[in-house]
Amino acid sequence: AIIDSAAENNFLKVLARHKQAINVWLGATDVFHEGRWRWIGSTLATFGRYTDWATNQPDNHRNNEDCLSFSSHGNYRWNDYPCSAVGSFFCEGAPIVRGVVQSVGPRFHTITV
Repeated sequence: AIIDSAAENNFLKVLARHKQAINVWLGATDVFHEGRWRWIGSTLATFGRYTDWATNQPDNHRNNEDCLSFSSHGNYRWNDYPCSAVGSFFCEGAPIVRGVVQSVGPRFHTITV
């Protein structure tokens, strides 16, 4: 997920609390250049429009924290975390469309499957 607003971040926090997720990966990293965070699959320019770092984060603790997460222990504020840790994750994509659209002559009919 590319989180670029407080509304989106709060939605994910509510979802994580509801699912009782302990550690959740958010899809950003600074593994390629320490301190330059980027969303996976996007440019540097998109990171930083909105952030929700916990106090004193990111800190690259033990020089081993290159992936973005939030956790129940940190009230779901952003934290850099070791990429090797286990956690849940969010995926962001286009909505899934249900049904099949079939063309018959000049009209379209929707058949719900």
